[in-house]
Amino acid sequence: MTLKNILLLLIFILLSVYIAFLNPHEVEVYLTQSFSLRLPMVILLLGFILVGVVITGIMHWMLKVKSSFGDMKTHFQKQHTEKRQQWCQEQYEKGKNVFAGGNLAKANVVFNKILEEFPNHVGALNYKGDIARRKGNSNLALELHLKASKIAPKSFKTLNLLAEDYSTTGSLAEETATLEKIRQSEPDSPLILSRIRDLNLKNGDWKNATVLQKRIVALTEDKEQKVKEEDLFGQIIYKNGLVYWEKAQVDSAISEFKKALRISPRCVPAYITLGDAYLKSGNKKNAVKTWEVGLTFTHSPMLLLRLQKLLQEADDLKSLEKIYQDAIKSSNNSVKDTLVLLKGIFYMDRGDTEEAIQALETIPKDQSMLHSVLLANAYQQKKDTPNTEKATHSAFSLAKESLLQLVCTECHSPVEEWASNCPKCKAWNSLKLASH
Repeated sequence: MTLKNILLLLIFILLSVYIAFLNPHEVEVYLTQSFSLRLPMVILLLGFILVGVVITGIMHWMLKVKSSFGDMKTHFQKQHTEKRQQWCQEQYEKGKNVFAGGNLAKANVVFNKILEEFPNHVGALNYKGDIARRKGNSNLALELHLKASKIAPKSFKTLNLLAEDYSTTGSLAEETATLEKIRQSEPDSPLILSRIRDLNLKNGDWKNATVLQKRIVALTEDKEQKVKEEDLFGQIIYKNGLVYWEKAQVDSAISEFKKALRISPRCVPAYITLGDAYLKSGNKKNAVKTWEVGLTFTHSPMLLLRLQKLLQEADDLKSLEKIYQDAIKSSNNSVKDTLVLLKGIFYMDRGDTEEAIQALETIPKDQSMLHSVLLANAYQQKKDTPNTEKATHSAFSLAKESLLQLVCTECHSPVEEWASNCPKCKAWNSLKLASH
């Protein structure tokens, strides 16, 4: 009994004794028609109290027994639930491992067992939907992931899988809406921002893609990746500039191309088209300056060819020669050789054979078939038969070597001898003739 009940009982006893002393007369209590007892009032009251205490104790004990049975039932139910949940967790882990191992059919069986017992198990629905999509059943995948999204509307993984389903079925509007839902809870997720950006690029929405890419660049911490994202940022702005360019809105196009180059100074198309835009607007000086700056930053032969055409038309060959010299001097070996070949062709077109030979001879012999062919042509124009024969023989040897060169079709690495696997990437039966 609780302290409260004991106090109440004591108060009742004291009150009963007090009433009994106020009423000291005996009371005749009939137990049967012929048998009766005469008891003092106080004894009668105490007897009733005792009976009440006994009845109260019995009731209290019965309630306690009932409570104990209820606790036992709850305990057994809890144990049963825990066992089911443990079984479910074990099966789920098993399914995930089987899925990771690539056995989709077996994984599907495991997830089906889980869903029979727990129809609203979000993880099992996600994996089963993923398996369905991989097997080509996009509609079933969509149905399962929609069900999972209703159960767990804020689940990042579920919404991400749902977006992939929409992508597979070509539902771009639904895919965008789903990704935007994820973005609401994960506003700074580079993965989600990149996927929404790619959708905008696919739809040609360069303005929204620009806003998203700006945020992606700001969130990228890795230096190498940041450079790549900046280059892509420049490309997106350049594409937006092309929209203006195609509409003949030259000033707006120039503004966008400049913006692209401020973000990514390596964007060759922006330099080329910006120069073209300046030419169209009659500003030849800025066109030349743009291409010269672009050549300095990128060493792109395409910019050199643009400058060559413009300066040849203006008969400004002296400036062109200086540009060639500066570009070759500041370039690395692979680009330098290409620029030297272009310079050789430039001199040969002018009929300046000696200058062409001098330029071409700065490249080590047997460097490339094109170099040997150009050199042979220059010697032939000079009527230098011995050197013509040497250069021709070199060109033939390089052509033969190129024809018989083995290349891996997977990693594109050159290989000296045939093998069943590529020595570099280990790809099976991937070595083919480069000319094939």
